[in-house]
Amino acid sequence: MKIRIDPISAATEAGILRYEARQGRPFPSAHLPTVAAVREFPTVKFGEAVTIDILYNPSTGEKIYDVLRPIASSSPVMSVTTQPAPETIALQQIAIRVNGHAMPAPASFIIGSVVRIDIPRLGTYVVTANDPHETSAGHEFAAIAHADGKTLRWTMGHDRVEITSSMNVLTRSGKGVLWVYHDPHYQPDVVGLQAADTVDWLLPKR
Repeated sequence: MKIRIDPISAATEAGILRYEARQGRPFPSAHLPTVAAVREFPTVKFGEAVTIDILYNPSTGEKIYDVLRPIASSSPVMSVTTQPAPETIALQQIAIRVNGHAMPAPASFIIGSVVRIDIPRLGTYVVTANDPHETSAGHEFAAIAHADGKTLRWTMGHDRVEITSSMNVLTRSGKGVLWVYHDPHYQPDVVGLQAADTVDWLLPKR
C-alpha cells in the first residue's frame, strides 16, 4: 500500500477557515497546520504505522504529529489517530561533571526523544524519557536518571554523572525519571552528543 500526503490547498484552507468562523470557532492563526511538501510512503504494510509531523515549537521542542496505520477492513476508511508527541530531551550549551569533576563538553544543541552521550573512560549512555522496552531489542535500560529543570543526573556503579543544560532537559514536563542504557565497551576520546526520535538509531551496534 502507498500513502501520499499533500499540503492543503489555499482554496481548501480558506474554505475551512471561513466555515469555522461562521460556526463561532475562529482559528487562532491565519493558516491551518499542514505538511510543508508532499510526503509519500511507497510501501506500507497493514498494521504498520507511519508518523507525520504537524506542529513543532522550536522554543520548547514539543511536537504534534499524526499516526497513520492502515488496517485490513471492509470499510474504505483508514484509521487515523492524532496524539501529542512523546517527551523530548533537550541539551544546549551543556556543562558535564563526572564524580564531581568537570569535563570539556562540545558547544552544541541537540533535541530528540532519545539522546546518546559518549563520555571518555566511562563509555556510551543512551537516555530516553519514554519506556524503551518495546524498541530496545534486548538492550537493558534502567530507570535511574532524574531530570529537574536544567539538570540531568544519574549514578551507575561507582560513577555519578551530572549534566547541566542552558534550557530545561525535559521540554514538556520539566522534571521526571529517565531510562538509561550503558555500554562501557565503546571508549570515546571526547564527550559526544547525538539525538534521535527512536532508541534503535542510537544504540551501539553489537
